[in-house]
Amino acid sequence: MVSTLYIVPLSRDPADLTLRARRILRATLTACDFTLDDDLAPRMIPTAQALAALEQEAVALVTLDNPPINDHAAIIQAAIQRGARIEPIPGGADAITALVLSGLPTDQFVVYADAADLPETLARDPFTVVIGVRDLADALPRLIAQFGADRSACVVFGAAVYRGDFASAPHDHAQAAFVVLAGAEPTSTVWDETRVIAALRDQLDAGASVKDAAKALASASGWSRGDLYQRALALRDV
Repeated sequence: MVSTLYIVPLSRDPADLTLRARRILRATLTACDFTLDDDLAPRMIPTAQALAALEQEAVALVTLDNPPINDHAAIIQAAIQRGARIEPIPGGADAITALVLSGLPTDQFVVYADAADLPETLARDPFTVVIGVRDLADALPRLIAQFGADRSACVVFGAAVYRGDFASAPHDHAQAAFVVLAGAEPTSTVWDETRVIAALRDQLDAGASVKDAAKALASASGWSRGDLYQRALALRDV
């Protein structure tokens, strides 16, 4: 019978590891792709061997964040399909900590574990974006090109926190970090034709030319100047 898979989040600050997490790591076979102290995890295997090991005994799968927003999610899904019991252990959540530090809206946000996996349309979405980067110096120029230099940003790297315009974020730190970006400003609502006709008529009645009426309403209405010109021209000729 497949055993229990413990999900143990390991914050970038080892001091944040809970007593319960320490107890599980010491007593359970630990699946982890980086070295932990022998007194913390005396029995270790690579994460690639976690599923096979679950056939014999309980396994503690170490993640660098909670919830596990990286490749470990695939291991968890496979363990569920095999009938394993999943027990997540509360702990540090570096992505959520970065979000809180940013001071940006938290009512709607999305987390990406790797800056290389971002959809091209993400820069147009209105919600806050939290992005894990492995090399800050390498990732920032690409992210600035995608999201724009004037996007409000927060960069959390080590114990340092930067808040401000994206263009001024520190570019010279080749280390892992979290980048938190404000969502895109909402686009203006496009007026329906009834509202457009009424506004154009008001402009014309006030003495504006067809050209000036179209120009005055183009930005606010969301209509092109050419379409507004044609509607104004028709109104003038009535």
